[in-house]
Amino acid sequence: TIVTLKQPVGMAHGLIAPPRSSMPPVEDIVITCEYGPNMDEINEQGGLIYWLQNPGTPEAEWTKRYIGRATGMHRLCVGHFTQTEKLEVLALPVVGKAHDTHSDLTVKLFQQPDDIMG
Repeated sequence: TIVTLKQPVGMAHGLIAPPRSSMPPVEDIVITCEYGPNMDEINEQGGLIYWLQNPGTPEAEWTKRYIGRATGMHRLCVGHFTQTEKLEVLALPVVGKAHDTHSDLTVKLFQQPDDIMG
């Protein structure tokens, strides 16, 4: 088990953590959770987004780091979308409000902080 999350939905992967000198690069996971039971009953306080840092060895524990949140979060993509210096996480919800599949959506873009391990 990497980590236990309530209602995980969307997931992406990429080389997020800084390289470790003694190990080859390993991919980390970005995942969203606490979506809610379905589109009509989304958790309006959910849509949590975490970075799961790969420890590089099977016996070590993964580190869970909070990135942000948005209601109805459903899809994630890791890449360079607005610049080439730092990784970004594009977060796309499927609905913006419980019982309203035609509500406005908040698309979010998170950028890698200067001190990623902090």
